[in-house]
Amino acid sequence: MGILYYFSSIKEDGEKKRVLIVGCGFGGSQVAKLLDSNFDVTVVERKQTFFNSIASIRAIVEPEIAKKIYIPYDKLLKNGKFIFGTVIEISPTLVKLEDGQELTFDYLVIATGSNSLAPFKAPLEKVTGNEIFNYYKEISEQIKQAKNILIVGGGSVGCEVVGEIVDKYPIENEELAKKITIVHSGSKLVSPKTNSKFNDSINNSMKKRNVEIIYNDRIEIPDDVKQCFINQTSPNFQVSTKTYTTKKGLSIEADFVIWTVGIKLNNESYQSNFSNEINEFGQIKVNQSCQVQGYDNIFAIGDITDFDELKTTYNAISHGSIVAKVIKQLSNGKNVNQLAKHKSPPPIIGLSLGPKDGIIQINSNLNFGSFISRIIKSNNLLINRFQSHFNNPQPLKL
Repeated sequence: MGILYYFSSIKEDGEKKRVLIVGCGFGGSQVAKLLDSNFDVTVVERKQTFFNSIASIRAIVEPEIAKKIYIPYDKLLKNGKFIFGTVIEISPTLVKLEDGQELTFDYLVIATGSNSLAPFKAPLEKVTGNEIFNYYKEISEQIKQAKNILIVGGGSVGCEVVGEIVDKYPIENEELAKKITIVHSGSKLVSPKTNSKFNDSINNSMKKRNVEIIYNDRIEIPDDVKQCFINQTSPNFQVSTKTYTTKKGLSIEADFVIWTVGIKLNNESYQSNFSNEINEFGQIKVNQSCQVQGYDNIFAIGDITDFDELKTTYNAISHGSIVAKVIKQLSNGKNVNQLAKHKSPPPIIGLSLGPKDGIIQINSNLNFGSFISRIIKSNNLLINRFQSHFNNPQPLKL
């Protein structure tokens, strides 16, 4: 089968078919790695390093792990190439870069992903290892000084932040302990798709950590913070006592706030040319083979897709694997009924609560506690897993 794929990936003029991948996160890197041997793979990425967002939660209290969560791309591909730059327009026939380059393709994979508010991801202007390390070091110093921490958003990220902070500053140590408050717009922490056992477990975990939770309420993101969100710059993370008012009028005093709400899709580059293929949430409409609606050779993966499923690393990687299979199948002349299809899994949730604790939901009935969570995720936050995925490049120099 490998030989058949090799020859089917060659065009009549003897050149390999061109696969252009825009974005090299969890999903994009999976496609690139799987197609590198038999196709002419080009990856366009605006950053020089992969960002392991899963492990970034810990970096705000353990800044030295920054060198392990920013992984250079230089060993991912043996045959393909990277172009580091900003894509300004994606059309059905070409991709335009900010520097004027125009790239054509036989197959296009849109994997532009999404962004969330700092502090977990260093701003775009932080490029060198030293700049990135100093960014996390400064935040960790501010958290160390803080006494009353407000976390806006009780999804998985907000709860994982609690786990990291309390592990670093245990509640048993009165001198170090932090008072933590979560304001959450929903009625259940983490996700509406958690089962009752998971919900009980996370509630007990927060109670054990003396976290005050305010449900069904919200705090509006200030305009200056929103602008940082849009521009991927850093809000001013400084310890300063302020009073925050919720939408329902509740006043909360805190000296440090962490925003874990708001996911911004990186969809500016394709909005104008794919306006009919985008839903009301800005997501690209795709079929089960991850093909963009109306196109056989254009694919979308990860957070930007309209799959009705949790936007997780697991699903993004699954999309990448499916797209690699489909491109091989299309090159081999398979018809649409024979193409590989993504099957959305049950809501799998792996929640880390510091290096020694966590909760995992496999389906609506099956959960695991801290022992299994430590093995699968919490202890290492998949750092080794993704360093291996990128073929173990030299760590970022701090």
